[in-house]
Amino acid sequence: MANLILVDDHALFRLGVRTAIELSGEDFRIIGEAASARELWALLERQLPDLLLLDVILPDMHGGEIVKILRERYPQVKVLILSAETNEDTILQLVQTGIDGFISKEIVNTGLVTAIRAILNGDQYFGSDIATILNQLIFESKRRPPSAGDVAFTDREMEIITLCCEGLPTKNISAQLNISPRTVEAHKANIFLKLGVTNLVELVRYCFKNGIVKL
Repeated sequence: MANLILVDDHALFRLGVRTAIELSGEDFRIIGEAASARELWALLERQLPDLLLLDVILPDMHGGEIVKILRERYPQVKVLILSAETNEDTILQLVQTGIDGFISKEIVNTGLVTAIRAILNGDQYFGSDIATILNQLIFESKRRPPSAGDVAFTDREMEIITLCCEGLPTKNISAQLNISPRTVEAHKANIFLKLGVTNLVELVRYCFKNGIVKL
């Protein structure tokens, strides 16, 4: 049984998500609901979920700040963003904090269970509309690459960067890190986005040139 916590300040939306999960027949259960960050922290002191379903706009804290704190305090908790805030800046900020997935509220009824299942299986999941925006951001970031000192990587991203620079293909990286190929590719997409590169050759060149990986 996978345990979930749902965080959204709209009671009717929470009811809709709970109903969709209960009717799905999947082995998921919502063990708590919160309408604010303060309520969330209180819940997490009592029990940690496998997955947090999180809105971006809450009355007392932005979802991006919540994710940053979660990554420090509870790195084992996976995070799926459910939000109507799908502008480029919001998506970029959240991806850089290390979320596990993002679907817009407009497609929650059709994509929620698929997203939860994928993330609990170790993959990342982005709704088709979010993925389209991410791909555009990756393309545009090529025109404005960041300096190396401005980029922060997670431990997992550094592992993947190192293995990419050693010439390992996705299949081998997947086997070595015991994660799915789709998860490897999702991490690569995040790395490309952060660095403003569009392929592995550019990634390797950038990492060696800027000392991210040593020769």
